[in-house]
Amino acid sequence: MRQAGALLGMTAALLTLSATTQAADAVAPLKSVTEPATELTARYPLESLTTVETANKAVADVADAKAEVEARDLEQRRACYQKFFMNYCLDQAKEQRRLAMKTIRPVDITANAFLRRDRADERDRALEIHDAGLPAEAAQKAQDQKEKNCRMPTRSSRVQQRKKKFRPIPPSMPVKPTSA
Repeated sequence: MRQAGALLGMTAALLTLSATTQAADAVAPLKSVTEPATELTARYPLESLTTVETANKAVADVADAKAEVEARDLEQRRACYQKFFMNYCLDQAKEQRRLAMKTIRPVDITANAFLRRDRADERDRALEIHDAGLPAEAAQKAQDQKEKNCRMPTRSSRVQQRKKKFRPIPPSMPVKPTSA
């Protein structure tokens, strides 16, 4: 009789545990990991990334989609720890995450490539403007140097001026030794 009661108690506990697990699964169905990736690729076809505005929005949305994929992957992996075939479930979750990231990657690469190309074009335009002003600047520098050379005395005249400024000490004058 004792064994029958224990068996009934154990059966009731297992049924209760099974019912709560099923209820928890039914209450919070897991969201698909690939959903943010498919939404992103539908919103930004690769041909549409032709303006800086669109590319900047795409880069921001790519970051959001990656964060969403990571969050949903974490939820899925947490749910896997409750299942009997845990490793199989974890492998499936990892594969879904990989596929979602693979779907997001072309949009990310295309948008960043467009932005890099735009920055390089902007630098090239700035260099062209700078280089266009160089001949005029060089001519002005040459003119300034010519004027400066005309105003400055030659080296020999500078040496003569210096000699006049400093008279030599006559030999008859005694020199005081300095104490160090």
